[in-house]
Amino acid sequence: MCIRDSEIRRKKNPFKKERLSLDHWFSRFKDKIFAIHLSDVLIKGEKVKDHFPIGQGNLNFKKIAKLIRRTGCENLVLEIFRKEKGKVTQKDLKDSLEKVRRLVNDRAQL
Repeated sequence: MCIRDSEIRRKKNPFKKERLSLDHWFSRFKDKIFAIHLSDVLIKGEKVKDHFPIGQGNLNFKKIAKLIRRTGCENLVLEIFRKEKGKVTQKDLKDSLEKVRRLVNDRAQL
């Protein structure tokens, strides 16, 4: 998807003021989604921290996986490098990868 610079300068950017749900975004762009970057997000009050291992944040990955399966997307990028306490371990990486595999194959038990 491409928005011309002139549209942005004239404040005609259709996405600037819209607060669209994931359902809306996925249905609107499902044929244009070729890769998805995955990580969990931890939200505490006003603080938002991203790139957490899958299942260690607040995102609903069962819903996200359902939306992903409705697209033609075949490429998922798993990027995690943060934890609440301590460093991300190989076990965190393996667990996150296995959770994503189960989710996209519709066997989710997060």
